[in-house]
Amino acid sequence: MATMEAFTTTSKTALRFTPARRLIGFMLLGCVTAFCVPRLVDARSSLTTLTLVPTLQQVRNAIDIYWLQHHEHPGRRGELELRQQLLETTNRQGRPGTGPEHRYGPYLDSALIPMNPIEGGNTVRVVDTMPMEPIGLEAWIYCWRTGVWRANSHGETQSGNRFFDL
Repeated sequence: MATMEAFTTTSKTALRFTPARRLIGFMLLGCVTAFCVPRLVDARSSLTTLTLVPTLQQVRNAIDIYWLQHHEHPGRRGELELRQQLLETTNRQGRPGTGPEHRYGPYLDSALIPMNPIEGGNTVRVVDTMPMEPIGLEAWIYCWRTGVWRANSHGETQSGNRFFDL
């Protein structure tokens, strides 16, 4: 029968990390990193897309409801008017204010235009006709004539759809 001393005695060289063992450890760490990091980036891209789509839908629904109640799209005179008409109560003519005649809206639940999860901002470029590509530095782009609301963002989803076209 073996004694307890036989199991606890180890040589000091067996516990030491030799240069070869360190090299193997770093190579394994590099392989794991090379495998995992792209997956983390893909997961973040998917999360951004999953956040962008409902945000787009939320604002598009607000614009549609505004149109149903006012028979015109909000924001004809620019970003300030768009913000007022979506975020405050308005009268039948779309003028913001308070009182019994201002019974329409607000159309968005928050006090702000939602953030674009790709661009990280909530500024809006209001245009007469929607361009074919993102333009300017604003987070969102909105055509007041048609009521089209888009992310003013370059890039695409994992499936190859442009953020601008969502």
